[in-house]
Amino acid sequence: IYVVPTPPATGRQEQVCIEGGTSPRWSRESGEIFFIAPQGAIMAVDVGTGDAFTAGIPRELFRRPDQVSGQGYDVSRDGQRFLIPTAPEAQDQDGTITVVLNWWAELEP
Repeated sequence: IYVVPTPPATGRQEQVCIEGGTSPRWSRESGEIFFIAPQGAIMAVDVGTGDAFTAGIPRELFRRPDQVSGQGYDVSRDGQRFLIPTAPEAQDQDGTITVVLNWWAELEP
């Protein structure tokens, strides 16, 4: 994950994580960048954007649930809550089916 100044080519790109990551999200208020590490953990890096960009050491916040589908997630404005879509739980394959024959006969007065 790299941070690149805008407009492009106006400064140096800064590396935020060394071991790789995907799906970076920049916190709107908390001065952090969040991303998903290769092993699936949600990571956070403290960043400073004053006179010069600075990045701290990435730290693991939590492991994503096993049933997470894809790389999608979002972070609340203050960086304290995460929205992570999950796959639906498997349905019971041995469920009971009730078949009612001549059901319309029950409708007659």
